[in-house]
Amino acid sequence: NVGPSLNSNMSSIVTVQVGQAGNQMGFEFLDTVARSANNCGGHAAVDVQGLHQHFEEGKDGTWTARAVAVDMEHKVIANIVKKAARGGIWSYHSDSGHAGARGAGNNWARGYGGDGPDAGPPVLELVRKQVERCDTVGGLVLQMSVAGGTGSGVGTRLTELLRDDYPRECIMNQIVWPYASGEVIVQNYNAVLSLSRLSKASDGVLLIENDAMHDICSRKVGMKNISTDEINREIARHLAGFLCPAHTVTPNDTGGAVVSEHCDGGLPDLLQTLCPHPDYKLLMVQSIPQMADTHRDFANYHWPSLLKTSRQMLTTGWPCQEGLNWRKPSGVRPTVECNTAIANVLTLRGSAIADAPVADFPPDDFYVEWSPVHSRCRGSPFRLVGHDKSATVVSNSSRVWKPIEHCTSRAWGTFASRAFLHQYEKYGTTEDDFVDAFVQAERLIKSYRELR
Repeated sequence: NVGPSLNSNMSSIVTVQVGQAGNQMGFEFLDTVARSANNCGGHAAVDVQGLHQHFEEGKDGTWTARAVAVDMEHKVIANIVKKAARGGIWSYHSDSGHAGARGAGNNWARGYGGDGPDAGPPVLELVRKQVERCDTVGGLVLQMSVAGGTGSGVGTRLTELLRDDYPRECIMNQIVWPYASGEVIVQNYNAVLSLSRLSKASDGVLLIENDAMHDICSRKVGMKNISTDEINREIARHLAGFLCPAHTVTPNDTGGAVVSEHCDGGLPDLLQTLCPHPDYKLLMVQSIPQMADTHRDFANYHWPSLLKTSRQMLTTGWPCQEGLNWRKPSGVRPTVECNTAIANVLTLRGSAIADAPVADFPPDDFYVEWSPVHSRCRGSPFRLVGHDKSATVVSNSSRVWKPIEHCTSRAWGTFASRAFLHQYEKYGTTEDDFVDAFVQAERLIKSYRELR
């Protein structure tokens, strides 16, 4: 029982899950939102607001996801639909999935130039149905990996098509950046080709590193062999901490915080703060506490320590709570070794938010001077996956250039030897398209690397 229904004009978010990884992440994200809400306890109004944002409530009290699942193989979609139904809390709409007849073969060009145009019309129709079910649309979120062919190629094509169909709606892409050591032999091609186009079509690109998520999971459970499901659940927790509804929080005169009675403006408002310049749309996320579920009931966190850790993670660009370098000063102007930010959004979830010292997170000299709004704080009594207190920071900062530079450098080395180009040319991606993608990637790297 998630509590009484709330008649609210809150805007809804429609998620579009693309490819195997995108669908698995999308399922875990929606499941995290639903299960956190179902176990929130004592905060039914905020709980139901979160559900209304991502789910449609039926007349019988059932919850159905505001989501569209897209893959080139039917079994992936069938699996997540069955998993949601078995959970008994929420389900997918019966008409919310589109499956192709074949996989994209880890080829961005095949996904973008072959499967993408074929999938476009039916997927746009599914999105239209989801949009029409919403009282107010607060944005579209596409979830995808950019290592393979479907998520990267089809996902990029769908983003451009959705931008054409919804020119005034907020569109955010949540992409998973490939392992530095390599999952797919052409993953660097796929990632660079995707990013070069998404950075133009999307209002914000939330880049999540597979290496960082794997490291967090490994440190949490003390094991090196981490399953894909564990990584997807960790990604879901990071994403839910940011996307679920929250109230505006402002500092007071006594070192604490004042929580507004009303929810903030949602995703469009957040991206307006985070991405004030069209050349800077790349975002990264950090969330704490990071601990195994079995340890959660024995933890006792306080807001000052959580915010101190979050601030140091943001300043140093370190995504893990464990292994954080405390030797680098966090209260001085960042040097080339430290992170520099355009803007960040801090979201606090849990109890006693009024006690959180949010006034100096971080100080103004951490940011570039030209950013109109450096930092925003939000809060909600909505407890994230049972944590009594949690802090999530989404930042538009210089940290993002390093994984992009590593991937682009390796992709250029492959391109210089003309390896695998014929596989891409077969589906209409020319050498000039590659060059254009490299130019855009290098421009992004330079812009973020030189942030001061």
